Amino acid sequence: MKHLTCSIQPNEGTVDRAVRITAGILLVGIGIGALEGIMQLVAIIAGAILIASGTLGYCFLYTLFNISTVERASKSSKTKKK
Repeated sequence: MKHLTCSIQPNEGTVDRAVRITAGILLVGIGIGALEGIMQLVAIIAGAILIASGTLGYCFLYTLFNISTVERASKSSKTKKK
């Protein structure tokens, strides 16, 4: 029997992840503290999605649109020092 594997490659860079986590925490906080009804639920769910995405370093929508904000190592950092 073959084993199915799912390889999720990170597609969010460091700054992208930090912004998502910060925005997620703010949305959850606003949802809990300042909103009521359906808007509270929407804010909490959106915040939780941003926190999860930032924590995992993976965005499903980025995959659909073939976007990546992961920093690539430049050639200058790979050159040998004399």
